[in-house]
Amino acid sequence: MNRLAIFLAAPLLGALALPALALPLAAPISSTFDTDDDGWRVIDVFTQAQGDAAYINAGQDVEYDYKTTGGNPGGYIEAIDPSDGTFLFVAPTKFTGDLSAYQGGTLSFDTFYTPNDSNDWRGDPDVILSNGTTTLLWIAPENPVGTSWNAVSTSLKPGAGWTIGGLNGPAPTAADFASVLGSVTLLRIRGEYYNGVTETTGLDNVVLTAVPEPGTWALMAGGLGLLGLIARRRR
Repeated sequence: MNRLAIFLAAPLLGALALPALALPLAAPISSTFDTDDDGWRVIDVFTQAQGDAAYINAGQDVEYDYKTTGGNPGGYIEAIDPSDGTFLFVAPTKFTGDLSAYQGGTLSFDTFYTPNDSNDWRGDPDVILSNGTTTLLWIAPENPVGTSWNAVSTSLKPGAGWTIGGLNGPAPTAADFASVLGSVTLLRIRGEYYNGVTETTGLDNVVLTAVPEPGTWALMAGGLGLLGLIARRRR
């Protein structure tokens, strides 16, 4: 590329970059538990009597521990199964409200449970997301493997394995995600992984991540296209 081409291209690339910067990506919402429990709670609900509706009930508070070490890395929280019900980790208020910017994004977390063997339980969702009227449930394709930390991740969009209202409910549409994420009242993560009142489950690195605005992708593609054009002219 000659100096004249660089001189002419620089202002144009800058002009493309400035609008992209005007479309900021929503900052991740996270709990890494490096200093404290970050406002999380643990509850126990009883699906035997109330079915899938129990997943959004107030439930009964369960004692849990904040551990300063042993996380992935740093601190983490863990709870011991308190009953034959289902226990769930309950997110603090920073994971509620208008989360529209995260539609199509990713919810990820690290978890472990012990014991981990043939009595693994598959009858509860891994994530419960609700606006108080519509509830979205997601169950991972398989349980975490082994008793060390496992990374779990799901996309907040249709086709990612979510259902509405229950584990056998219909698949949500983009409009359903928009409705729920526009006014989230609760986010809960599974603690019940074992068929018996025996397991201990840990939780770490809960992160809600957005995706870039379509306009940002278009501007980036335009910039790359310009560089390609300049490269071809050089030949």
